Amino acid sequence: MQGLSQEPQKSITKTSEGTEFWVCFQENSWHHSRDRVGKMKLTDARGGDVYIEDRSTPNFELFISSDITTRLRIEIIGARYKLDTLVLGGTVRRLSVPPIAEVTGDGTLQPNAVRITSDHPISVTCLNERGSSTDSYLALPTTALGIEYYAMSYQSTPKNDLVSHMAIVATQDSTFVYITPSVMTSRNKSARIPFPVIMNKGDVYQIAAMNFQPMAKDMQGRDSVIFPDLTGTRIQSSKPIAVFSGHQCADVPMLVPFCNYIVEQVPPVTSWGKHFILGQFAKRSSYAYRVLASRPNTKVFENSVFTKELQQGEMYENTSAGSRNIMLTANEPVLVAQYSHGYLGGIARNDERGLTIRGDSIGDPMMLIVSPTQQFLKEYRFSTPKTSYTNWKHYVNIIVPTEGLPSLRFNGRIVDTIKYTPENVGLSNYVTMKMDVPFGVHVFKSDIPFGLYSYGFATNDAYGNMIGQGFEVLQEIVDTLPPLFERRNLDKAMNIIIRDERSQDKGLERIRVLSSQGLIAYENNSKITEANISKGMPQYTLFVKPAFGITKGMMEIEAIDIAGNISKFILQYEGTSFQTKVEEKPIEPMQAGWEWGLFAIASSQYHEVQSSQTSFALIQAPGGFQAESASPLGIGFHIGSKHRSNFSPMFRIEYLPYSVLLRGQDTNAVQVYDSLLTTYVPFRESMVLQANLPSLALSGGFRWQMHELLYMFAMGQAAFLPDKEADAFRQIEAPLSFTYVQTGTRELPLGKKSLDEVSSLWFSANIGMGLQKQISESIFIFGEAEYQRVLNSIISLENNSNTWDFSSLRFNLGIRSTF
Repeated sequence: MQGLSQEPQKSITKTSEGTEFWVCFQENSWHHSRDRVGKMKLTDARGGDVYIEDRSTPNFELFISSDITTRLRIEIIGARYKLDTLVLGGTVRRLSVPPIAEVTGDGTLQPNAVRITSDHPISVTCLNERGSSTDSYLALPTTALGIEYYAMSYQSTPKNDLVSHMAIVATQDSTFVYITPSVMTSRNKSARIPFPVIMNKGDVYQIAAMNFQPMAKDMQGRDSVIFPDLTGTRIQSSKPIAVFSGHQCADVPMLVPFCNYIVEQVPPVTSWGKHFILGQFAKRSSYAYRVLASRPNTKVFENSVFTKELQQGEMYENTSAGSRNIMLTANEPVLVAQYSHGYLGGIARNDERGLTIRGDSIGDPMMLIVSPTQQFLKEYRFSTPKTSYTNWKHYVNIIVPTEGLPSLRFNGRIVDTIKYTPENVGLSNYVTMKMDVPFGVHVFKSDIPFGLYSYGFATNDAYGNMIGQGFEVLQEIVDTLPPLFERRNLDKAMNIIIRDERSQDKGLERIRVLSSQGLIAYENNSKITEANISKGMPQYTLFVKPAFGITKGMMEIEAIDIAGNISKFILQYEGTSFQTKVEEKPIEPMQAGWEWGLFAIASSQYHEVQSSQTSFALIQAPGGFQAESASPLGIGFHIGSKHRSNFSPMFRIEYLPYSVLLRGQDTNAVQVYDSLLTTYVPFRESMVLQANLPSLALSGGFRWQMHELLYMFAMGQAAFLPDKEADAFRQIEAPLSFTYVQTGTRELPLGKKSLDEVSSLWFSANIGMGLQKQISESIFIFGEAEYQRVLNSIISLENNSNTWDFSSLRFNLGIRSTF
């Protein structure tokens, strides 16, 4: 087997542990209207909705753990509530929060956020229970909070008065929050129109969806029902905030009994990821999941099959994923949530008596946020929550790379992989495991980062949440890793899996058979020479076998990823065995960010006055003027953006004189006596203007990195000439032995003259080629050859038919540094 190695994971320093948390407890199974009458929804035997009043007291609990014994403080500033206590190291402390913390109503600021502080890092899980309506969520410390979020919730039918809702908690005073609802809110805030809220420390702002949404139009112009669902609501703030999202009592899928309260604290956009593993829930035959995008043109793949392209704020839902374990990947960061089905959800089946059982007949809906595999940790400690019901069963889903299984431990013991069978996830290198765990405190550890989710089901209740994860800001990393080839030998054939699914990978772009002798490549039993793949696909599988009667053959397969990395897989077949090798050609790493530099300019300038211009700077030359070339020196300053693609913008500021010598000959030639030659010779003199015109130029354009050492560039340039003075003088051209009496030389100065005929602004196009050499991690030296052509005529006199063209050949030598 080849190509199974994973790139080393960087150390995660920002996790779900911290010393300060801000949480809240939203309405659970209550109507959000002003009458404040609580209602719980049930379903009768005919499938109709039945509502009963629910006046049970809410139960809010915190489950707090720490590696070492530490002091805690829990306070509700608006209620003047404060509790100081301890949590012992290596344990989980269970604490109740008074009902006054409940966030009631919506559209108003309520100062009842719960603040939790400690002397040492702790982990916090929150439980919200009211009667038989329960869910839990992992609290995020202030170090993991951000300023941009999208809500993840669930939908309702228009007649349901238990709706999607969300809440925002401010952690600092004078926090400006801008909310863009995905649907009309219960306080008549319009969909897709931002509105502001100013919040102070400890304030909670709750939002609920309006049950009867305004009609929309479909693509055919017909009325379309909008279901109340705040999923996709965008929240932006001036300072870090905490965001909570869920539903007062959701049917999952919609109209499948029974409903349950669902909630999660939503991670900020900066910690979203591109690679997720979803495992089937214990005792359930199916589940649902949602994928939410924050960027346009986000492609989603389910087990390497292209599923949906999402735009900003759009969501994709699979309401019935069945019993499959699924790998989800995307070309842009996404947020993923997983849901258990309602009591009568799942797949209908026959019991041991042959009677049809409708759905799973256990538990209710719950929601948990799925952690990106890039944010997995090596250790988790948690406690199962206990409620007023005694028939709870508690479980965990473990997501672990195959190489992490031998070191996986539960409460200090190696996990029994015979009792808890690892299940493959598509073609990925991850496996999932479902374990039942007893009530109490538990610790999972592994040498390899893995994911862990806690959930539980009662007869008519459920809860679920991730147990922890990293919250590093996932920076865009340059993909320099070629696709991987994995071989699996079959009987007289080979199964080849091509992977591009690591954390920095962008996905596959092209797979083709370069050459083949006696071997045939198959996809879905069809012969292929090039794979039919969706751009960005993380995995692809094909089969290779010899043609009939062939005992010796070879084949070359090339895989190219989106970043341009190339791998070539070479097969040699002889007799009944395959021999293989892989050739890799990664692209050279290009540092992203900004760069600056300085360079010197050496130029050869070429002037061409295509006219009979007889006057410059009030100097007359009946024979017209001609321009002569020069080679001045200059300096420049460079700034550019180093993109992850081969094209990047660049800007330059330059100081470079434009040197020119204008010579106008006198056509009135006369004969004079040359005493040295003792004969008459022609006498000719010229009018000369010699200028070294200083210029400041601003250039902008693009650079194309063709190779690590070689690049090309193209720019537009505007040059400004602040000074147009020239030295004027007469010069004797013949005979050479003559001089002026005033100077004793062949030149007679006429003083300074202003070249008013010359334009003060020159526009040019520049193209060139450069060589660069990296001499340290962030420093390059470079040399460039550049051709410049001025686009406008240099002569600026109105109604002048004369032209003065200019071009130059420049050589730049400098140094650049990234920052």
